[in-house]
Amino acid sequence: MLMPMVLLLIMFLFYITFYMYDRCVISQDVYLLAFRGSLYCDMKKEEIQQSIENQCRETYGNKYIGVERLDSQVKAENKVISVEASGYMNMTNWKLQAKAEAERICPVECIRKWRLIQKIGNEFITE
Repeated sequence: MLMPMVLLLIMFLFYITFYMYDRCVISQDVYLLAFRGSLYCDMKKEEIQQSIENQCRETYGNKYIGVERLDSQVKAENKVISVEASGYMNMTNWKLQAKAEAERICPVECIRKWRLIQKIGNEFITE
C-alpha cells in the first residue's frame, strides 16, 4: 500500500516539475517573439503579424514536455506588439498561458536621436 502511494507522489512531483518548466519556457518564448516584433520599424502591422506568426512555429519547436501544441495570437499596433500563447498539458488539461508586450522602437532612430542630444550637449558645455 505504501509503495504505490510513494510512486504516485513521485510521478506527481515530476508532472508538476514539467508543468513549471513549460510555464517558464512559454513565458520566455512569448517575450522573445514580442521583442523581435518590436524591432521591425520599417514594416506594416500586417507584415509584422505574419512574420511573428511564422517565427512562432520555429521558436516553440519541440522543447515543451507533455504539451501537444500551442496556439498563438499576435497583435501589432502602432506602438505595441503583443503576443499571447496558450496550450494544455496532456492527461490533466492544465492550461499553460503567457502574454507579453513590447514597445515598438526603431533602434536606428533612437541612436541618431541620442547622438544628436550628445552633440548638442557637448556644444552647450564647451561654450
